[in-house]
This record gives sequence, C-alpha cells and structure tokens, in this order.
Amino acid sequence: MRLFHLVISLILFWNCAAAAQNNVSFATLEWDPYSGENLPGYGVASAIIAEACSRVGIRPTFHFMPWKRAMEDVKTGKYDALYSAYYSESRSKTYAVSKPYISSQLVLCAKRGTNIHWDGSIRSLAPYKIGVVLGFVNTPEFDAAHYLDKDVGPSDLLNLNKLLNDRIDLVVIDLYQALYLIKNSPALQGSLADIYFLQPPMAQKTVHVMFSKALPTWKKNLELFNKGLESMESDGTKDYILNKYGYLPPKLPDQQPNNDN
Repeated sequence: MRLFHLVISLILFWNCAAAAQNNVSFATLEWDPYSGENLPGYGVASAIIAEACSRVGIRPTFHFMPWKRAMEDVKTGKYDALYSAYYSESRSKTYAVSKPYISSQLVLCAKRGTNIHWDGSIRSLAPYKIGVVLGFVNTPEFDAAHYLDKDVGPSDLLNLNKLLNDRIDLVVIDLYQALYLIKNSPALQGSLADIYFLQPPMAQKTVHVMFSKALPTWKKNLELFNKGLESMESDGTKDYILNKYGYLPPKLPDQQPNNDN
C-alpha cells in the first residue's frame, strides 16, 4: 500500500511539473487594437496568440506594461515572451522570433492643411520635427538617421495630440494603431478629418512573438507556438479572428493634395 501511494504521489508530481511547463507568460504594451488590457480578448494579437497556444497545449497569461519594461523583463527571463513586436535584426539577436502573425503598414501622419514633402526617401524628412515612440523600431534607415529631428514620446496617442496641436510636423505610426486611436480615443483632440497619411508608406511591417533566450524552454515554446499558428492559418481560423476584430483593409480619408510628392 505504501508503494502504491508513493507511485501515485510521483505521478501527481510529474503531472503538476509538466503542467507548469506548459504555462507561458506573454508581456506587451497597451497598443490598441493589437493588445490592451481593456480590449475584448485583450486585442486581436492576444486573441490570435491565445488560439495558437490552445492548439498546442500552452496556457498563456498576458501582462501589460510600458514597452521598454516589457522588452527588458522578457530579455532577462522574468516573462517568457514579448509580443506586438515588429521584427528588427537587433531584436532577432536578443530574442527568438516567431513566424509573423500580423502585418501592417508603417506610415507618416501629418495634420491636414500642412504641405509636407515626402518622396519616399528618409533625406526628404530632414526639414521636419517627427514624433516617434520610445523603444519602438521603425525602419533601419530611419532609426539610423541621426540628422533627423526626432521628438521621442512615451506613446502614439501623445504624439498624435502633439501633431494636432502643432508641436510636431509628422508622426511615425502603425496605420491600424493610428486609425484605432483617432476613432476611439476620447483623449485625442481631433478626428480623421484633421489628419492625413503620406504616400508611399514607410514600410510593410510584420508583427511577431519574441521568446526570451534567457529561459531554457524558449526553443520548445517557439516550436509549439509556430505549430499552433500554422494550424490556424491552414484552416482559416486566423482570418476569422482578424475579421471578427475588424482587422480589414482600412478606408482612409481623402489624402491631402501635395504637388511636391
């Protein structure tokens, strides 16, 4: 009988240990509509990640904090993974990068009534004061252009308000983030009628989960997550979630006439 109890205890112990290994903590920022503590399903990115995890036996938890802190806490292994993260070469050296689960355009946003010359080259932005967010990656050329006048702020929302109040000339921003904030944020002092997006876009960006290489489980978690994501893509579930959350080709307001572009 004592042997039987010992065997049962060992089975329960190993089952609990295995279960604990399947818990994966995901850290991110408030970045509507991708991720947000008060959004349905924590946002479209969180919903995709939760479904991918459910298919491979991972139990995800989602944690929201300032972006710089999220990056550092995942880097050091406090959390398993970072998400809502654009790809960059430097990040790929620090984190283990998943397959992309969303893509979007990185754009320049200006206040209607201004005449900005943007020909697609970073040099053409030299005359302007440009709002960027602390810790975000944009494009390699833009981020390396130290001759540009970059106004670094804590959030896209603050940058948009600076733009509408004539404190900066341009904002570098994710297109879906801009449209969501302009349509839904009561703190924003303007509407779609007050801004326009310059063409061409700065870049087409992919969004990823980035696992902490400081934790021994990162290879297993990366492999499992990619497997779950591929399963969603093959049976159409990812597209269903994107449509459910309104992640569709955006209808933009009329663009500002600009003979210089």
